[in-house]
Amino acid sequence: MKKIHKTNLIIVIVAVLALGVTAFAKYGSSQKFVLAILTLGVGLTGSVVSYFSKLRDDFKALGIVLSASICDTVYSGAVGGSSAAFIALFITLGMTTIYFNQKIIQYFVIPMAIILIGSAIINPAIIEGPEEPTVRGAIIKVIAYILTAAVLYTATRRGERLIKESEEQLSRIKENHEKSDLIAGKLSSSLKESLDNVHNITSRADEVSDSANQIQQSMSNLSGATIQVNTMVAEAAAAIEDNYKLAGELEDKFIQVGHAVKDGTKGADIVYGSMETMQDRVGQANTAAEELLDEMQTIQTILGEINSIASQTNLLSLNASIEAARAGEQGRGFAVVAGEIRSLAEQSEIASKNIEKILQSLEKKVGIVSERITAGTDSAIDGLSKMHELKELLSNIDETTKAVELIVGKEYAIINQIKSNFQTVNNEIETLVSVTEENDAMITTITETVTMQNESISAVEKELVNVQSLSTALKQA
Repeated sequence: MKKIHKTNLIIVIVAVLALGVTAFAKYGSSQKFVLAILTLGVGLTGSVVSYFSKLRDDFKALGIVLSASICDTVYSGAVGGSSAAFIALFITLGMTTIYFNQKIIQYFVIPMAIILIGSAIINPAIIEGPEEPTVRGAIIKVIAYILTAAVLYTATRRGERLIKESEEQLSRIKENHEKSDLIAGKLSSSLKESLDNVHNITSRADEVSDSANQIQQSMSNLSGATIQVNTMVAEAAAAIEDNYKLAGELEDKFIQVGHAVKDGTKGADIVYGSMETMQDRVGQANTAAEELLDEMQTIQTILGEINSIASQTNLLSLNASIEAARAGEQGRGFAVVAGEIRSLAEQSEIASKNIEKILQSLEKKVGIVSERITAGTDSAIDGLSKMHELKELLSNIDETTKAVELIVGKEYAIINQIKSNFQTVNNEIETLVSVTEENDAMITTITETVTMQNESISAVEKELVNVQSLSTALKQA
């Protein structure tokens, strides 16, 4: 409102100067001019004092406008009537409407209406000017002035209401703007946290994807190695099957040797021939025992490879469990799969150790058999060179044959047990191959799911960036 006060004061100064110039032009330096200048000076002084006073804004406005208007009326009376002075009153009336305050217009118009009506009755020239003034004409002009004031009052009232509504709207807009800034700030902060979380999820998802790819590669290698071990075990089982058949044949041969010994009384030639046959068979048995020992060494090597693969599988499953634990909720299913793989690896390792113990026991027994077969061979050679001790030799051969037959029977039973154990190992390895293939397929599905999830997360991240841009734009609006 200070700016309006200043504007009105400038208008008052300009109006006073204009009236002063008009008075000088009309009256020169006469007594009327002096009275006009004094009257206008008093009104200007009142307006200036009101402007620089510490009154309230509405009193200050009335002081500026009312002082000028009253002195303007007095000026008209002092010069004997001036229509320009009355026109100036319309200017001061318009000055009051600039404030858009009903009280200022009301408190201005009421005293001015009283002064003007009194002036119209006492001296109509104050209103109409010096040329043929009439009370009726003056009253009509005063009424026109009052009606104009009423119109301005009504307009000001409506304008004041509109301004009040505008201020209320502006206040609500400002309040809503502050709320929008607050919401935009919170939204921007939430979006930033969401983007950080999405970045973390993306990073973890990439790590899970890389780990899944590594595990898939490891599972593929494990599957190939398991298939290779399965093939080797199948070959070892076939060799054991051959040894089983050979042990059966060896048992049959020793039975034949026993029969040959019982028939030794038929003659030296028959005994000699039987001894040669026995020597051949014992040599075959010795060769078979050596081959059996070699096959056992091969089996030991295969078991070592199985143990190595089982250890590698156990290590891989442990790494998979760690990676699944890092993945959190999304890796729980995979952790179960890794645990099952580790369990199978441990079972395979235990089975291979049991087989190793059996093979060690069998190796010792086969060594004993080999030594005894060698002893039988020596005995047979010695019997050939000592035909005169045929009876005693045949007796020794009979006893040795029985012992060897018993050992061969035990060896036959041991090989049968090894055959059964190898069949079990073979079945377990086939199960492991099947499980490995299923796990490989499952890991492939997990990898594809993680890839799709990464794509979805990337799309969500882009949308969050767009929303954050809109939030920043809303905050800056």
